[in-house]
Amino acid sequence: MKRYDRRTPASTRDLLFGECEELRRVQAQLCTLYEGRGYREVMTPSLEFEDVFEHSHGQVPMERTVRVSD
Repeated sequence: MKRYDRRTPASTRDLLFGECEELRRVQAQLCTLYEGRGYREVMTPSLEFEDVFEHSHGQVPMERTVRVSD
């Protein structure tokens, strides 16, 4: 197996067992809270075009994004 010297983004690691259970518990509590206040769910895409973030006026630093190319 190849050794990877680069650090992978935190959001790309696996969540295991207890972490999954805790995440689901917190999500359920938040959904109940938000729904009780009239909010509805929105799901955004996992991948987005780079130009969406280029015009974010520094809110999303480009050096913190992960780029995927074809």
